[in-house]
Amino acid sequence: MRSHSHSYSFFRLLRPIVVLLVSIWQPRAVGLTNKYGSFEFTVPNGYNEKHGPQTSLLPYDHAGPLPMHYQQVFDASQFKELPQGGGFIISMADRAACRSVNGFFATNAIIRLSTSQAKPDQMSSNYVENVGFDQITVSSTKSLFVMGYGLDCFTRPGGPSSYDIMTPFFYDPAKGNLLLDLTFTSTGPRVPGGDPRKRDSVAQADDSVSSIAALSLDRAAADVVSTEGLIVEFLVVPTPEIRVTHATNTVVVNWPFNTPNVFKFQATENLEDPSGWQDGGGDIKNLGLKGYTVFLPDNSLNRRRFFRLYWNSPQPGVPSPKARVVTPAELEQTQ
Repeated sequence: MRSHSHSYSFFRLLRPIVVLLVSIWQPRAVGLTNKYGSFEFTVPNGYNEKHGPQTSLLPYDHAGPLPMHYQQVFDASQFKELPQGGGFIISMADRAACRSVNGFFATNAIIRLSTSQAKPDQMSSNYVENVGFDQITVSSTKSLFVMGYGLDCFTRPGGPSSYDIMTPFFYDPAKGNLLLDLTFTSTGPRVPGGDPRKRDSVAQADDSVSSIAALSLDRAAADVVSTEGLIVEFLVVPTPEIRVTHATNTVVVNWPFNTPNVFKFQATENLEDPSGWQDGGGDIKNLGLKGYTVFLPDNSLNRRRFFRLYWNSPQPGVPSPKARVVTPAELEQTQ
């Protein structure tokens, strides 16, 4: 698949004046359950503090060491609190049903995400017809641990099984629904043993999710088409943007602590030369919740320099923020 380059948060430093090319990042205070600029969604909405009304046998609770191909669609309306333009999905987890005491492993698990035009309760039984143009593999592991949960159903939901996303997926709800595509070759052994392996789920009309599945990795079409869907927790972060401030004889460059680690901080002296970008540009310090920070002495900025956060994403169609130039006069008015 062709890689697509995306550059985020350009800004320009002109001693002693900082000229910004994009808006300054600020932590957002909106979202279903917002933490430090991140957005937490439980889909379907409304189940973040309670168990679902159903328990799903799919995709894990089947007899024998058999493969599985499972797809589930999530309606875009469930992500309506995302800022305009979308954000990066950096974490996902389904949940064990109450009294599902098992923990176990799914072997050779591959998880893909895409923006799909398939709709809940209207999915095609043909897998490929549900997949969006921007599908990428977000996780691939030889052994995916699926957590169990032994407590009763009146307790708070537990047993989340993280999908260990290594490649963030950029999702914009305005462009379609979200499709999860999960495959694995077998499950087991059970830890500590016994039944069941059921997952927390919803199987109601107009519940914003539905699924298809087959006990095969080779079939073009699913054996099961169901209104049921897993309850899945998502963590989404907005497109990372750089913030620039002045301290005594120092320019401070900062970006959010939850920026996916695939992004690199880069610098150049010539914005017109794509080959001039170099990783680094200063000593990057991790200040915890205060974010990643680079301190640059004023006297080191005796010529114009440009900085950016950059990631060569494998996902097609990820929009790059449009740069804007702030004139020195405009900057002086904001100080």
